[in-house]
Amino acid sequence: MSGLENSSAQAAHKPESLLTFHKDSDSSQHAESFIVEKFNKLKPDDSSNLQSSMDQPSMSNTEDGKISLCRQSPETCLNDNSGNYPTLSTLLKMDSVARISMLRKRIGSFETLSSLSRNDSVWLFALCATVDTPLDADTCAALRSLLRKCASLRAGKSELDDEVVMLNILATLSGRYFGQSED
Repeated sequence: MSGLENSSAQAAHKPESLLTFHKDSDSSQHAESFIVEKFNKLKPDDSSNLQSSMDQPSMSNTEDGKISLCRQSPETCLNDNSGNYPTLSTLLKMDSVARISMLRKRIGSFETLSSLSRNDSVWLFALCATVDTPLDADTCAALRSLLRKCASLRAGKSELDDEVVMLNILATLSGRYFGQSED
């Protein structure tokens, strides 16, 4: 026991170190090694990334049918192919209320579109994965709307493509995980 306390004390003094845990067994099996890297080694990409994601870019269809993200109203959007994907550091910098608010806004914007882009799918998935439960009634209603929109878009698809896979994932999240299926 003193050996464990000693190694714990050493690890506590070196928060940046890589910790290795060994599982000893009495049988002839080899010892298994698990390497755990601390999250505090992760460095945020940029603090402006959080601010730009908090501004909630709106989504709209452009004249050529492509989806664009912009920070102005949907009427003044220009095509932006920057691929503004969420990062773990961006999501963790946001408080619970901000994540819920952004999820509702993203769902509301998605309801007006005729297709699901990869960027929209990644944001919706990331926000669903990081929201705190239990959810309030408005967020549950937004997730039911997301489920209905995913089901209606999926019903219009005749072939299995990336969009169908993304729609299935979001429908499963909102319907099964968050319990919003209308069985």
